[in-house]
Amino acid sequence: TNLTSGDFEISLATKTDILKVTADRYRIAQVLTNLINNAVKYSPGESKIQIEISGDHTNIQVLVIDTGIGISETEHTKVFKKFYRVENASKIASGSGIGLFLCSEIIAHHGGEIRIETNPKGKGTVARFTLPL
Repeated sequence: TNLTSGDFEISLATKTDILKVTADRYRIAQVLTNLINNAVKYSPGESKIQIEISGDHTNIQVLVIDTGIGISETEHTKVFKKFYRVENASKIASGSGIGLFLCSEIIAHHGGEIRIETNPKGKGTVARFTLPL
């Protein structure tokens, strides 16, 4: 599924059958909304954002992949600290530094994991979280 608006193209790829996750749908929606908003906010100009969902018999995995400014490897774990802002991000968009902290708290509360990685296809970021089934 693709959604194109202005300079952004957002695609959704599901690589699994329907999986049942026991979770607070509103909090998980909050996590997805924040990750997608960050991908849009920190991807100036024409950008592609991919959302990939996969899973197995134990976990579901969600990736939000962008082609934006990226986050240095030294900051990959720091971004989940309360009020932390990536240095180069502050120049592009305003923010409080609370969004990824809340995402990490929500995912941890559900028994899952969240992390940030460098996009292996070049520039940009991969936000990845897993939840147990």
